[in-house]
Amino acid sequence: MSMQYRPKALMLAVVSTLVLSVAACSSSGGGDAANSHGSEQSSTVSSGTPAANCAGSPIKIMAMGAFDPGGSTYEPSHLVGPQAAAKAINATCELGRPISIVACNDHTTTQGALACGQRAVSEKVLAITGHPQSDAYIPVIAPHNISAVMDLANGAQELSYAHAYPLSSGPSLIVATAALAAGLGAKKVQLLTYGGSQVGFFDSIISSAAPSLGLKKLPDLVAPLTTTDMTAFAAQAIASGTDSVILGTTSEQIVSFVKALRAQGGNKIKLVGGTSLTTTVIDQLGQSAEGIYLANEAADTSDTANPGIRQMLDDLRANGTEINGLNVTQFTVTSWTAVHIVADAMKGASSFTPEELDKRLDSLPTDFYKAFPAVPPFDFSKPALPDNPVLGKSRIFSNQMVVYKIQDGKFVRVGDGYVRIDQAPKLGE
Repeated sequence: MSMQYRPKALMLAVVSTLVLSVAACSSSGGGDAANSHGSEQSSTVSSGTPAANCAGSPIKIMAMGAFDPGGSTYEPSHLVGPQAAAKAINATCELGRPISIVACNDHTTTQGALACGQRAVSEKVLAITGHPQSDAYIPVIAPHNISAVMDLANGAQELSYAHAYPLSSGPSLIVATAALAAGLGAKKVQLLTYGGSQVGFFDSIISSAAPSLGLKKLPDLVAPLTTTDMTAFAAQAIASGTDSVILGTTSEQIVSFVKALRAQGGNKIKLVGGTSLTTTVIDQLGQSAEGIYLANEAADTSDTANPGIRQMLDDLRANGTEINGLNVTQFTVTSWTAVHIVADAMKGASSFTPEELDKRLDSLPTDFYKAFPAVPPFDFSKPALPDNPVLGKSRIFSNQMVVYKIQDGKFVRVGDGYVRIDQAPKLGE
């Protein structure tokens, strides 16, 4: 299915055909989720039947992420988005061959990421999408030039890999949330994080951005990943004198931290976050969520005025995906978009190789982004933050964000358009 957005009547006709399964089209089972390194388990996504006119050797795209049900980092959105996109594309067989989604569970480990990289090579995938918890897979796929069209890139290797085309990144979101704090009038900022090797990298990003935003960076609030009671960290934030906190940790820790902060009287501290602030988190926070701001590198999943969000939800429903706060997140938006970008870039190709995909992604027209309104404008031909001292050469291709505020338990968009992620937006607060 092309990403051109159609009038409603035509869209309904097209959606009625989206009952064709990527899993049944593929040799490796596009509807399966890996349960261990290289092994797979059955997914809850409907399998359906293959398109009668879409035969041939499948074009493989790997969806990588943490797919352990019940795990603290379980993120099925990195998988259900690609599955739904592939099924929609296969319904019209626009590439002349079916797309197969190869699901690889990295178990939130470096070893898992390595195993997924090895599997990508052995299965000869065209591209990788998703959100690996480690970028250790990059040296494995690099000799084979496999494109990484990630829905979220975090690691330094991902952001410097010559064949990486991420739609969002942790570092750019850190810049965006710092700018958002400044736009809210904050003068001091702290990062709440669960630690790990990325903390020093994120620190350098905030420290480099803070002066131009009129911010003073205070020491991080670092909670071990196993911490469930964030009362002590809320007390630390209040004692530090900060007037803003970037919520850069897990969903579970965010819920505990915000509730504790409110209970301890820290209501004047401005709270800003990004992709971890899902509808599930907001529901769990209840009244405590009021006034939190989000910097997103994609339209919110509840923003059904956006034609890209409407088409994604149609694709998900056609694939039998339950629309809930676990399956449908910002990662669903970007991973679903990533597969559509690959398909649109490869239209008319006679050779489906990583080299051909790279060539096409590098030479896309500058207005290519207009076909993908669920994400901000992007341009794969050049870095989007060339003047940033830390990220200037990183493979970050959009300098735009959309801002939301939690109001009456809902995501309310602030302003009509996108704003730069490296400048304090005028929010009227």
